[in-house]
Amino acid sequence: MVKKTISQIGNQIKNCKCVRDVCFLCSMQESGKSVKMPLLRLALGPFAVVIDYIKTFFVVGGSYALAQTLLAMLLGFTYVCLYGIENVGLIYCSESNALYLIYSFFKFVLLAMFMIVWSRTVWGENPLNLKKMFLPEKGIPSVLLTLAVFLFLNVIPMVSYYILYRREPNPDWVVEVFFFGVVSIGFLVPFWLMRFYSVLAFVINGEKLPPLKIIWDKSSGNVLKIMTSLFLILLLAIFVMVNFFFNFRAAAAENVAYIGIVSEFLYNILSLLVFTLFVNHCYIQKEILFGGKQDESKSSN
Repeated sequence: MVKKTISQIGNQIKNCKCVRDVCFLCSMQESGKSVKMPLLRLALGPFAVVIDYIKTFFVVGGSYALAQTLLAMLLGFTYVCLYGIENVGLIYCSESNALYLIYSFFKFVLLAMFMIVWSRTVWGENPLNLKKMFLPEKGIPSVLLTLAVFLFLNVIPMVSYYILYRREPNPDWVVEVFFFGVVSIGFLVPFWLMRFYSVLAFVINGEKLPPLKIIWDKSSGNVLKIMTSLFLILLLAIFVMVNFFFNFRAAAAENVAYIGIVSEFLYNILSLLVFTLFVNHCYIQKEILFGGKQDESKSSN
């Protein structure tokens, strides 16, 4: 009786239109063929674009770095607050978690606005309009949502590590191996995700997203090249940020008011540089896999 009931429920779910229409990595079109990505273009292209448009970066990046600096000083989350200096002088450091969430939200909004302005100026070849640089764009929510999804999926390995670290070993080795195998899948998520970074370029442009199955097929066989490009960006980010942190520690203790403003501005513009390299990588993936613009209509996904 129970098996019959479960079978009937399963058939109803299987035949439901809402279930038939949902399929991860499915496509209504024929699967795309794998596209060979040039390693040099993937690895050096993001840096070359910044060098070619260095003036544009300092104008756009400097403007948004200044806006982020003012936001941090106003809400009390400047870079020197990380040093834990007791006498911070004119620099206000907040300890409110609620205020930090507000600060983080508006900082990510400024980041999304910067990415849109940079991308449409450099990759879209639209003239830079300084008067409209800080005007809200209708694509900001989509960019924020895409960044949030990417960020969430990239922290899954940390969740897997935490679960494995805190878990008490099971005496049954079959259960233990099965659990370890399932949880360890989380460590592979970033390697799958990096093949879909071209999605960010589509979202910023406001273009319709191609089926995920097409992106998956076209990027097949290029994981090592994509990893190499992203590793160079990550290596630069770690090298710059670590040295930046230790080099400003001694100076911050001597003149917090002055160093606090300077360090916050430099930190923000360096952070924007790293995000610029990442955005350039996403656009290079998109151009290699799909060429120019696909569809100007806004994606409904």
